[in-house]
Amino acid sequence: MHASLAVILAAILLLVAVALIVVAVRRNGWRGTPASLRERVSIYVPISVCVSLAGVLLLSH
Repeated sequence: MHASLAVILAAILLLVAVALIVVAVRRNGWRGTPASLRERVSIYVPISVCVSLAGVLLLSH
């Protein structure tokens, strides 16, 4: 993969992760935690996947 394309994709993934964090904070408050396991998985797994993929893309080029 071309280096600049990898950086662009990583930046997009990080922006998606930030958007998901904003949604989580709005839904649960700044210090609040999701009540159920299903809520935790639906919030934290996509964030960690986006950040992990962005890291892999940045480290692989």
